Amino acid sequence: GNAQLSRSFWKFVEEKFGYNNPEPKLSDFAVALFNTVSSIGSKGSLKPHARVFLSIWKDSLSNREAFEAWSDHLSVVLRIEDQLNNAPADFDPSGDDSYELIERFVLSRLVQGFAAGCSDEELLATIRSRSQSTWLGKHLHGYQALEQAISLRSLLEKADLQIESFDAGLAGYTNTWWRLDQAYRCCVFHARTYQQPGLLKPLRDWLENQYVNNVLLPLTNRWSDQVARQAEWKSDLLPRQKEFHMRYVHAPLSSKGLKRLFVVISDALRYEAARDFADRLNCQAGKGWQAQVDALLGCLPSYTQLGMASLLPGVQLSLDPTSGSALVDGQSASGTDNRDKILKAYAKGRATAIVSEDFLNLPINGEGQALTRDNDLIVIYHNRIDRIGDKRESESETCQAVETAFDDLDQILRKIASLKGNQVVITADHGFLFQQEPVDANDKAALPLADQLTYKNRRFALGDGIEPMAGQKIFSAQALGLRGSWSAVFPLGLDRFPRSGSGSRFVHGGTSLQEVVVPVIKLKRERKDESRPVDVELLSLPAKITGSRLTFSLFQTEPVVAKKRLPLLLRIALYAKADGALLCAPATERFDSEASEPRERQRQVILELSNASDRYDNQLLELRLEEILEGVATPNTYKSVELKLQRPFGSDFEDF
Repeated sequence: GNAQLSRSFWKFVEEKFGYNNPEPKLSDFAVALFNTVSSIGSKGSLKPHARVFLSIWKDSLSNREAFEAWSDHLSVVLRIEDQLNNAPADFDPSGDDSYELIERFVLSRLVQGFAAGCSDEELLATIRSRSQSTWLGKHLHGYQALEQAISLRSLLEKADLQIESFDAGLAGYTNTWWRLDQAYRCCVFHARTYQQPGLLKPLRDWLENQYVNNVLLPLTNRWSDQVARQAEWKSDLLPRQKEFHMRYVHAPLSSKGLKRLFVVISDALRYEAARDFADRLNCQAGKGWQAQVDALLGCLPSYTQLGMASLLPGVQLSLDPTSGSALVDGQSASGTDNRDKILKAYAKGRATAIVSEDFLNLPINGEGQALTRDNDLIVIYHNRIDRIGDKRESESETCQAVETAFDDLDQILRKIASLKGNQVVITADHGFLFQQEPVDANDKAALPLADQLTYKNRRFALGDGIEPMAGQKIFSAQALGLRGSWSAVFPLGLDRFPRSGSGSRFVHGGTSLQEVVVPVIKLKRERKDESRPVDVELLSLPAKITGSRLTFSLFQTEPVVAKKRLPLLLRIALYAKADGALLCAPATERFDSEASEPRERQRQVILELSNASDRYDNQLLELRLEEILEGVATPNTYKSVELKLQRPFGSDFEDF
């Protein structure tokens, strides 16, 4: 019985795949299958159905684990790594994902190509070619690290970091230079998350060298020249941070249209990170939030106590030069309880301060409803970035902390929406200066001589009778808009003062653009979601199929536009009209072009028919385009077209 079953099975395999062996074995068939489909190794001679079968196997959630196990096993048996190591320079695996080693090979070649100066277009085209790989999930962060490095290189080629005046520096940073910091941070995040330090070492070395020497050093030094000329800490371009409450809280709450305002203060959410978060919100269709980012000139010193006080209602700010704690109109602004008192006094009891953990734990019914019923102003204090970055033990995790902060803020916004909040303002107390690798010894500044230095930080010190030194800037309390007879001294450029026990890679308190340009994200909930995916049309489609492949074009009729026209992911395949049999390896295409030029939104698709199509000659086939939706197992039919399979008469004859 078993022998008969085995013979029937192998006969079916021979008919379907063309596998013919006097002593057939599953392992031998698997070798033939992978060799037929893969771009590396001996060329197999199975029928085209092998490609269809492997495609279905890889795409099957229930069987993918078995595919990966066979793939890993055969990569050892067939010595795929040795073959890839000896592959010629022009070897192009393109969309081949039969072995995970190919994914590693592509990434290694990309890193080498980046180091060798390959064009952005060439590198990005290779990355795009891997977008549907079975192994993408494991290696996505590697590709994203490369994309961010490419972005930084492109930005650096165009960047003009000259600064003609104080306000010109602020304008340059809020317009474009912040993107340099963002590309660096995102590249570090993806590279660290990928956890392949050996593979990405050339990229990481390039990144650190370029960012420190060609971004941070020139930008902070030229900006410091302008800071050194300032008699007072103020700008004609950006409002001071102490104006935040009047502009973004009092003014909207005083208008007739707004009943309730939520304010989220995220410790150390610097400007570039806020722009990143706002962009992500604006690209999320159906999430309901429309974000716009403004900028303020942050207070000096740019640290938590004073930054938090600057965001509160009140007239006069002051600092205790010994403890570093801040006061608003003589009242302590340290801690949530004291800030709550100041807010309640302003709003006649109808305001509250709450930390984000407590806010997220509030039940919607009961305490959540009471919170919104009893308050017109709800201020939520969030501390993720500063809590991680401001410790020597964890400062290396700063870039991960920013991403986690985005997740936190998403949760906070969802909670606000569930409490029927429609208007939110997100801001920060200060920014931060950061580099992943240890700070150069030359960036350590000596503390100046003074009658007394009463409070010391990496990026500033407070005291009396401070003597001027080269590379340092002294401001009186009055010049900073604060009460008191003390002065503050700031190391210029990237310099840090010595301070035992604290980290030096993540710092704030100083005068750099990254520390003092403070974001304000204004958020409104959209009432109606008018977004939809872009439309795609079929072009150059023949009326009949006469060969072993079908070639045609797909045209994205309009560019992708944030919140309005969204990317479309399509699965494209040929089926027999009679019984629905799949007759080719499906192709997957993502239509996400933002190009205004129509020809840049057109792409060619080639479908190879399997040998199973032979029995459908002179019958109708269905070309089906199916939309793949996130979180939905079964794709929706997007478009379908009937075609006739009509092989030419000569193809019925075999060679003599």
